[in-house]
Amino acid sequence: MTLPTFGPVAIPLVGEQIVLDPVEESHFEGLGQIALDPDIWTWMLNAPPVTPQDFRVLFDQMLEMRANGSQMPFIISSKMTGQILGATRLFDFKPADRGVEIGYTWYGASARGTGVNQSAKLLLLTHCFDGLLANRVQLKTDARNTRSRRAIEKIGGQLEGVLRSYQARFDGSCRDTAMFSITREDWDHNELRLRDSELSMQK
Repeated sequence: MTLPTFGPVAIPLVGEQIVLDPVEESHFEGLGQIALDPDIWTWMLNAPPVTPQDFRVLFDQMLEMRANGSQMPFIISSKMTGQILGATRLFDFKPADRGVEIGYTWYGASARGTGVNQSAKLLLLTHCFDGLLANRVQLKTDARNTRSRRAIEKIGGQLEGVLRSYQARFDGSCRDTAMFSITREDWDHNELRLRDSELSMQK
């Protein structure tokens, strides 16, 4: 069996309610309209953008990561209206091990608590495990971010531990990071249950 190339693939991921599109310059204005909400950046490592110029720097980094093939940033939008809801990424591709990480995920206020995050994560997991034939998908968050930890557990993430002072924040403080993973075996056992859960949230 010949395995597919393991790395960023610039294709849209289409669900029942949302679409994940590889980032393009045309997304700047729509994403920028929600990016200046300070609540988005409470648990992020990088400094929150205060002005449109600040966000321009972050957005250009997303474009650069896509262009150089190191990451695949996606823009999350409503399938029905086209409204931009947030952003997420696949990164830290490990071709030899067929491992990848999902992260840099954030949403505008209108999308929080609506099931959009679970739908987006299921699209990404389907792409990773069924498209790229990944062996492992990793997710991590600030150890204090209980909302994010619950969301990861809801999609089948298994806590592997808390790594102390694992990452530096923009203000020089160190973050304890909760590390989660979903393996191919986890996905094979839980995919149908997760999809049923997603459908129930959309009703």
